[in-house]
Amino acid sequence: DSDTRIEMGSGATKEMVKEGAPTAAVWEALVEKGIQYEVLKVPRQNTLVADQPKDAKYKLAVVQFKVPGAKNGGSDKGPDGNRVDSIPIANSVVAAGGACDLVLFDS
Repeated sequence: DSDTRIEMGSGATKEMVKEGAPTAAVWEALVEKGIQYEVLKVPRQNTLVADQPKDAKYKLAVVQFKVPGAKNGGSDKGPDGNRVDSIPIANSVVAAGGACDLVLFDS
């Protein structure tokens, strides 16, 4: 995706940062440092769940959980605490005519 870029900061080094999507080796290095999502610039349109249609064909939910004590709720979460693909998944359901909410499972 051309709107996703790696930015400097949060402990990333120039060797780790390149224009465009990270390579597997760069991603693994970022994961080892625990900063994989801090250095990604997320496109603005993927930060909010779209408005729900009133006449939704289906009603679905993306169920999420947080790892207690883990930064942002786990290594698969972005700075907002959501998995980085949860909002795009919910928005895709809405775009297909369904309703979709993010639900936090709390045991």
